[in-house]
Amino acid sequence: MNSHTQIQNTLNHPPLQPYSPNLNLPIQNSLTQQVEVGTRTKRDRSNTQPRKTKTAVAKRLANTKQMNYQQWLEVRKQGIGSSDAATACGLNPYMSMLELWMIKTGRMQQNIEDESAGYAPLYWGKQLEPLVAEYYSMHTNHKVRRVNAVLQHPDEDKHFMLANLDYAVVGNEEVQILECKTVGEYGAKLWRDGVPLYVLCQVQHQLAVT
Repeated sequence: MNSHTQIQNTLNHPPLQPYSPNLNLPIQNSLTQQVEVGTRTKRDRSNTQPRKTKTAVAKRLANTKQMNYQQWLEVRKQGIGSSDAATACGLNPYMSMLELWMIKTGRMQQNIEDESAGYAPLYWGKQLEPLVAEYYSMHTNHKVRRVNAVLQHPDEDKHFMLANLDYAVVGNEEVQILECKTVGEYGAKLWRDGVPLYVLCQVQHQLAVT
């Protein structure tokens, strides 16, 4: 299209008229305006409260209060626990992915001597958990409580995700769980630059389940 044709088309269209609002019309409040939809009346969304979605709660797969260590290990074979998550991702400095697979498939027995040997890190970690939780509660004013259960993800397609919580934090919207960690001389080296990745992975897994 050449410039002559464009000019001709412009001349054939009437010029735009300026908008002049009618100030005599009644003003309706947009917050109370109702719109007919079928047989129901629907109010403007700006005047309604947002619906609260129901949050799914983790299932209690097994009660651990009267459970011994061997029974607890058998329950853990039913899925991937929070301490298994880092191993499955190749981030656990204490266990390989191959070892985890062999344990879960029954090809290798997980060592349970750590629970009974008084010098073992796992033993002392369990013994010191209440002291760590008490210290945390004293310095943060957050109440904590024990969770004596193996928890399972509420979604059916994620039932393989299990978690054991050290403590649950009560009455605080920003903090839900407390994971207590104590380390020895070797373990302290892994904490020089902050919380190690394998611990972060463990806690993220717990939050996903709960």
